[in-house]
Amino acid sequence: MGPEAIPIVLGGITLITPIVFILTKHQQKMAMILNSSPSTIAAPTQSEISALKELVHQQSIVIDNLAKSHESLRSELKANQDLRERISTTT
Repeated sequence: MGPEAIPIVLGGITLITPIVFILTKHQQKMAMILNSSPSTIAAPTQSEISALKELVHQQSIVIDNLAKSHESLRSELKANQDLRERISTTT
């Protein structure tokens, strides 16, 4: 290793130091999150789950109503078409 390698080594150390610092801080934050009590994490999650369940329930009712409405319109159109065919064949 000659004198020309010294700037490369110093540059590498300069670039690696902030990355190691960031990874260490991230690891500390993750350890704090994992070691925190589950009740603080679970409380908002349960309310969010309840809200999502309610939203899914409402949407399924809307979809059912829409399907029934579509079916009734379709049968009405079919009846109108049958009536027109009967009228046109009798005249």
